[in-house]
Amino acid sequence: MGILIKQSISSTIFIYAGAVIGFVNTTILYPKFLTESQIGALNLIVTYAIILGMVGVGGFTRAITKFFPYYRNSGEKHKGFLFLIISVGILGFLLLSAIFLPVQNWLSERYVVKSHDFAQYIYLILPLTFVHIFWNLFDTYNTMLYRTIYGISLKEFWLRLIFTIGLVLLILNVIDFDGYVKVYFVGFIIVLIALIMHLIYFGDFNILPKFSEYKTTYLREMVSWSAYGLVTGLSGFAALKIDTIMINDYLGDAATGVYVTVFNFTTLILMPNRGMSRIASTIISDAFKVKDFQKVEDMYKRSCLTQAVIALLIFLGLVVNIDNIFRILPQSYQIGYWVIVIIGFANVMRMIAGVSENIIALSKYYRYQTYFILFYLLTIVITNLMLIPIYGINGAAMASAFSILIYFFIRYIFLYMKFGYQPYTFKYLGITIITILVFFALRLIPYLGNLVLDILVRSLITTCLFLVPLYYFKISSDINTLIDNTLQFFQSKFKG
Repeated sequence: MGILIKQSISSTIFIYAGAVIGFVNTTILYPKFLTESQIGALNLIVTYAIILGMVGVGGFTRAITKFFPYYRNSGEKHKGFLFLIISVGILGFLLLSAIFLPVQNWLSERYVVKSHDFAQYIYLILPLTFVHIFWNLFDTYNTMLYRTIYGISLKEFWLRLIFTIGLVLLILNVIDFDGYVKVYFVGFIIVLIALIMHLIYFGDFNILPKFSEYKTTYLREMVSWSAYGLVTGLSGFAALKIDTIMINDYLGDAATGVYVTVFNFTTLILMPNRGMSRIASTIISDAFKVKDFQKVEDMYKRSCLTQAVIALLIFLGLVVNIDNIFRILPQSYQIGYWVIVIIGFANVMRMIAGVSENIIALSKYYRYQTYFILFYLLTIVITNLMLIPIYGINGAAMASAFSILIYFFIRYIFLYMKFGYQPYTFKYLGITIITILVFFALRLIPYLGNLVLDILVRSLITTCLFLVPLYYFKISSDINTLIDNTLQFFQSKFKG
């Protein structure tokens, strides 16, 4: 479990640092130095590339996560597994090219009037798709080698830093928007090359095949895993976007803009899971290979508890500062007040589920994960249809929260019935009581008159009031270890 916590913490640091850079870029610099059409064109190009990249991979990243432990052997160059990875990537890209190239000119002509900037750069979609395909494949491969931090740092931090450098050049009139698009595109290429060089450096970029190792049984299973993985991935992506699409359809651009903006604040709760989930998949896959179900259960229990503590602390930070958030945003965004509360609570539930999704997806019951997420998507659509016309963007938030709760309980019941796993104890009641007490205590503090000072003071008091009793009562051994290591670090620096 040590490697999980260590790499999760390091990954989360890069993720949050990247989030800060992304916030500055998209919220402050983009609106000031790019037109709405240019911003839309950039987002649309990348969105197309991401979706096509997922299709091009064909869900094979799921097969890598499941089957690479059977090939992992550095002395034997991982039995030629990278050859399979590259072959899938090339085949996927060629098939997409055969489909996309004939319609590229039609797309350009279709968008040339209503979205000239997007039409001008449609030609970048296919090469950017190529980059995304091989990034997805190589990053998953690198993660399975227990080096998840490097991939996260490249994508979450360094790539955004390249975008910022391009923006600075644009602001200084060194380049125009066309030049910035090229910097934007080259940034993706740079991080892909950096990842490949990383694999070469550690001797893991061995592209020669070993046909004797490609067992027919494994290959057949890989096809099945990939097919279900593709459906799961696309459904999950759709589930993330469907509420925004339906709000735009019912309520228009303005309401969509408010919803997306305030929704982004709640994603802070989920960020620690992105690092933990990646490394957890590697550990869980290895454990299933040797049928170490006790290790899987231990991973499940500790991830639920650790993520519960982290999620509730971040959620507390949001709700005690919610008035400050709306002091930053324009008055028109006030209608998004309850969106933060409702979606924030839902995201806490997603975090409390721990790595349940990973366990199901990597077990012999992997097909059920696809069924569950399709049901989750259907639930979101139905509840949005019911609630948006009545409650507006708050209805969309309630629909998402309800769907997430149903999805949470389905996975919990499934793991209990199939594996007998039950991670939740009275410790969660203790964490809940502490959370409620801290919230009401912070509500008693009046506004301090200065926005930055008020945020800092509230956040600091919240952190102390929340963590001190958790540490004293030893609710989570992982959190206690983290606090001890942090204190020892600062003590050593102070003494030095």
